[in-house]
Amino acid sequence: MKTRQLIGAGAMALLLVPAAFANNASTASTPVPASCKTLEVRFDKAAQGSHAADISKAKLLRTEGAELCTQGKTTEGAKKLEEAVKMLGQSPASN
Repeated sequence: MKTRQLIGAGAMALLLVPAAFANNASTASTPVPASCKTLEVRFDKAAQGSHAADISKAKLLRTEGAELCTQGKTTEGAKKLEEAVKMLGQSPASN
């Protein structure tokens, strides 16, 4: 009798493990950060007609951010790109 209970409990545990981890895989309230390429495109579009006071500094940040992204430092690169987009008065988040 105890062997059957152990087998049943083990089988139940194996069935519940994927459900326990599935909740962590997808959280709808967490915003997804924009990728380097998306931010680069967003900056380029915003810069075309921009008359922002700090456009030269924004372009420098865009160049630095893109370089960091190509070096594999995507977190640091995305932060620089987000800052550059914000300097042009745009939102870095996708709409």
